Amino acid sequence: MKDQELFDLCKKVYELTKWETKDLYWLVTRGGQSSIWKWVNAKEFSDRVPVYNSDYLLEELPKSIGAYGLEMWSYPSGDGVAFGYYDTLNRRWHHKIPQRGDKLPLKALLKLTIALSEDGQL
Repeated sequence: MKDQELFDLCKKVYELTKWETKDLYWLVTRGGQSSIWKWVNAKEFSDRVPVYNSDYLLEELPKSIGAYGLEMWSYPSGDGVAFGYYDTLNRRWHHKIPQRGDKLPLKALLKLTIALSEDGQL
């Protein structure tokens, strides 16, 4: 795994939520070079960072916050998605997190999890 942003987002979500998974990422430094490794069932290590996927996050995130329901919106141009909580009656977003360019919805879900946690809503 070479996506440092994804690793950092997973690490932040874990720091805020302490949600556990079976698959874990590790930051290993060898000769001044850092890389990310994937280990399975390696809970005996204390410096672990869980690997989150979209399915896991969609199960953990609340389905609604007040009148706002969890929604995914795809940009018409096809270059990304947004996740957030949307009030269909009043047509307003709450914590809308866009993810454009690399088309990785997982990053938007991780950012949404971080925003909700920092807001005290998880």
